[in-house]
Amino acid sequence: MHMTRRDFIQAAAIVAGSTVLPPAALAGRLTLENILKFKEKGNLTIVHTTDTHAQLVPIYYREPSTNIGVGKNRAQPPHLTGRGFLTHYGIKPGSPEAFAYSSVDFQTLAREYGKMGGFAHIATLLQQIRAEREGKVLYIDSGDTLHGSAVSLWTRGQDMVRVLNQLSCDAMTGHWEFTYGEERLLELIGQMQFPFVAQNVHDTDWEDPIFEPYTIKTVNGVSVALIGQAFPYTPIANPRRFIPNWSFGIKEENMQNIVDQVRAKKVDLVVVISHNGMDVDKKMAARVRGIDLIFGGHTHDAVPRPVQVEKTLIIGSGCYGKFLSRLDLDIKGKSIVDFSFKLIPVLSRVIPTPISSREGIWCGRPALIFQSGFRKRQAAEFII
Repeated sequence: MHMTRRDFIQAAAIVAGSTVLPPAALAGRLTLENILKFKEKGNLTIVHTTDTHAQLVPIYYREPSTNIGVGKNRAQPPHLTGRGFLTHYGIKPGSPEAFAYSSVDFQTLAREYGKMGGFAHIATLLQQIRAEREGKVLYIDSGDTLHGSAVSLWTRGQDMVRVLNQLSCDAMTGHWEFTYGEERLLELIGQMQFPFVAQNVHDTDWEDPIFEPYTIKTVNGVSVALIGQAFPYTPIANPRRFIPNWSFGIKEENMQNIVDQVRAKKVDLVVVISHNGMDVDKKMAARVRGIDLIFGGHTHDAVPRPVQVEKTLIIGSGCYGKFLSRLDLDIKGKSIVDFSFKLIPVLSRVIPTPISSREGIWCGRPALIFQSGFRKRQAAEFII
C-alpha cells in the first residue's frame, strides 16, 4: 500500500481525533516510516503477537520497574528493567523506544508519544510488511488473546476470533482462552480460519490429544512446522472446573517426539508457538533438541533482541498489543544462516488505520458504542 506524506498526515489526524500530534512527531522524529524501518533479509518473515488480552483499542501501559529473576536468570533478559534495561540494549533515554520498552520517565513520555497498541494499527503494520515481503509472511499468535476485555467477555471471545480471521492469522495457541470452558473454546476454534495448536493438552482418561499438536505451512517454498505449547499450568492458575476433562503440563517428552516427527517430514524450520513464559521456554530450548525458534508468551516480556539458548532463538513480544515482532530469516539447507529482528512499537498516534477498517468492528468502534449508552446485550449483538 503506497501512502504519500499528505495521505499519512491526514490519516494520522483522523486516528488522533482532537489530539494534536506532538511537535517531535510532526518534525519527523516519529513517523510510520521510522517505526517500520527495517533491513529486510532472506526468504521468510514471521510476525508475532501475544498476550493482547483482547485489547482492541490503544491504551497506556507502563512496562514494569521490577522483574525478579531467580538463580542464573537473575539480571538476565527478560529480568532487566528501567535504566539497566536501556543501558543493556543501548537505548537512548527519552526516545520512542525508551517509552515503549521501559518504565523510565513514563508519565512525561506518555504525554509526548501517546497510547500504544490497537488492532487496527497492528493491521496497518501487517499490511505494510506483507506488501513489502509479498508471499513471504507468516503471522502467529501465542494466546491470551480471546479473553481480557468487556467486549470479549460479552461476546465470549467471538470478537477476537473475527479480528484474528480478518488479520489472516496462520496459527495460535492459548491460555486464558480455556476459561471459556471446553465446549465454548471448541466452538470458537470451529470459527477460526486458522489452526489452534497445542501438543500438551490431552484427554484425562486416555491421554488422547485434544488439539492438533502442529501444523505445517509452506511459505515462499520454505516448509515451516508450527508446534503449539499451551500454558502448562492452566488447571492450577485458572479454575479447574473450566477444563475438567483435559490434562496439561510441559510434556517435554511429547514435545521431543513431535519435533522428531516434523523433522522426519523434512521441514525446513521448526517453530514453537509457546505460552510457557520465557524462563520455561529457555529451559525447554536447552532440553528439547531440534527447535529453531520459540515465539513465547505468558510473562509479557518485551525483549528487543532474541534470546539464544543453544541453537534456539526465543522471541518475547510484550503484551496488550504494544508490540508486533518481525523476524526475517534466511533459510538455507534447513538451517537459519542469518536473521534480522525488530520488536516494533505500535505507537498508535502515528500509525494510521486502514481506510477499510473504519467501518469494521475491530478498529475502536466498540468503545464508542459503549460510551454512547448502549446496554451490554445490545453492544454484544451489534459486534457479533
